[in-house]
Amino acid sequence: MLWWIHGSPVHQKRRQTRRTAHESIYAMAHAAGHALLEERIHAFVGHPHPGALPDNWLEVLAKETTKDVVIFHSMPLTDKFSYLLYEPNGDEHRQH
Repeated sequence: MLWWIHGSPVHQKRRQTRRTAHESIYAMAHAAGHALLEERIHAFVGHPHPGALPDNWLEVLAKETTKDVVIFHSMPLTDKFSYLLYEPNGDEHRQH
C-alpha cells in the first residue's frame, strides 16, 4: 500500500509524546507490524528512523481519507499494540 501524506506540516495531531512527522512516516513506511483496526483506520508499529535501537518502537495510528492519510496518534510502543511485533505463529518478528 502506498501512503501519500499531504500538507505542510504533515496532517498530524500531536498527542502525549511529541514525535516528528518524519519519525511517524518512517515508522509507517518500514512497519514491522500493521493492523486494520476499523474501516480506514490503521495501526502501525515501526522504528522511528534507520539505526534505531532494537527496543525503540513507535505505534502510529492513521486514518485514510479520500485524499490523505491523517496521523492522529504517534507515541512509544505500548502493550496495547505490542502484539503487532509477533507473527501469527507466535514467533518474534524478524529484527531489522
